[in-house]
Amino acid sequence: MKFPEEFSLADYFLFDREREGRGERIALRFGERTWRYSDVCDRSRALAKFLVGTVGLAPEQRVYIVLPDTPAFAWSIFGTLAAGGIVTMGNPISPIEDLAYVLDYVRATVLITTPPVAIQLAPYVGKLPHLQATLLSPDAPTGSDPEAPCEVPSGVHGVSLDIAIARGRDSRKPLPKIHRDDPAISSL
Repeated sequence: MKFPEEFSLADYFLFDREREGRGERIALRFGERTWRYSDVCDRSRALAKFLVGTVGLAPEQRVYIVLPDTPAFAWSIFGTLAAGGIVTMGNPISPIEDLAYVLDYVRATVLITTPPVAIQLAPYVGKLPHLQATLLSPDAPTGSDPEAPCEVPSGVHGVSLDIAIARGRDSRKPLPKIHRDDPAISSL
């Protein structure tokens, strides 16, 4: 299979489902809640526009996603890919020193994580000149609301993911064109 010159993994794995007329089909389940492909597309696009328009994420800059398996994990990945960023993932239960090392090593421009992880990373974050934004998603157990507003803890400079998505919906900044050979996911 030959891929077109302009090619994004976000399109290939998500946005094309919506273009194929499958937007009303269930894409995610979390406890009793479900999200359609159109819902995931909406949140992913809005996050991508926030990353590009508000944060200033440039193509090939890294976004370090340290989230549990919640719906926010999905739109963080697809939003990063749609913005032209490089997805780097961490496990929120990893030792904090390991997460801090990777955050610095990959020179992440954005960190997307939960408040408990952000609190633990706070002493390291101030020493990272490349980190431009921290977005926070609730540490939501199954059955709770993974899109609930997230209070930014004292000592953490960040914004709640729900606010970032809302702001991204209002952004007029176009998303970058992504070439099929642009890096998309970093395994470290």
